[in-house]
Amino acid sequence: MTTITNVQNTLNVMKNNTNKTNFEAGLKKLGDSNIDKAGFFQLMLAQLSSQNPLEPVDNAQQMMQQAQYTQIEQLQQLNANFTQSNALTQGSNYVGKNITYTLNGQTKTGKVDKVAFGKDGIGLYVNNDVITPSQVTELKAN
Repeated sequence: MTTITNVQNTLNVMKNNTNKTNFEAGLKKLGDSNIDKAGFFQLMLAQLSSQNPLEPVDNAQQMMQQAQYTQIEQLQQLNANFTQSNALTQGSNYVGKNITYTLNGQTKTGKVDKVAFGKDGIGLYVNNDVITPSQVTELKAN
């Protein structure tokens, strides 16, 4: 009987350590304020794993937490889309215009052929060069 109790105690300790590890990993991501789906679900799994079976988490509360996370995720995506759209709108003001810009210490002039959006912001295509709006020193009306 003592062996069974020891095994059960060992299993409980292992379960608690796993729950603690998952919870701490989720909290670390939360502390970075960049919690993603994996971090959220680690926290939720740790919460569910360590709940009292006689007093489980209220389903409505759990659904509310998931809905809040979904709202935050959608707002972040909306913000990213708005930022990209705003940058492209700003960049479109340069298309077809003659500009003066600095690249590698040289001052050059040319007409902006197109604008593209990348992970670092917008790029203006001029004379086979790709530059950022911060490199533009002069914008000329046509």
